Amino acid sequence: GDFQTFLKSKTEKLNAQQSEYEAQQAERAHIQAFIDRFRVNANRAALVQSKIKMLERMPELRAVEAEKGVVFKFPDVDNNMAPPILRLESVTFHYNPECPMFKKIDISADMDSRICLVGDNGAGKSTLLKLLIKEHEPLDGYSFHHRHLSRVFQSAFLLIS
Repeated sequence: GDFQTFLKSKTEKLNAQQSEYEAQQAERAHIQAFIDRFRVNANRAALVQSKIKMLERMPELRAVEAEKGVVFKFPDVDNNMAPPILRLESVTFHYNPECPMFKKIDISADMDSRICLVGDNGAGKSTLLKLLIKEHEPLDGYSFHHRHLSRVFQSAFLLIS
């Protein structure tokens, strides 16, 4: 299903868990009140012992905890920067010469670009970001980013690495 269906089913599941927890707490309180009231009564000693064992065998449910939110904060950037603000031209990079990660790649971005890096583990997503923020230098080719982006990249990269 889509994300809205996921959110709806997740909310319903959390509400059901909370209701189950509250019902169990009410039942535990009811049994404990019975035990406290009739503990000294000799006529009900067997029933009290039975309730004590029932209370001990009852599984302990935990209350549903609210999820902690995640907030991303990026520094403000001057929106009037001249394009391109990022450019890799014919960039080649590798850690091991027998296994090149990037060979003659070209990437360009301006203020209107929206970019998403998706790939398998070890595919080079973090390495590409490190090339963009000049933490790594290309072995061949040209790397350029606008001078005002250096602190933005470094702050953003710290959030995602």
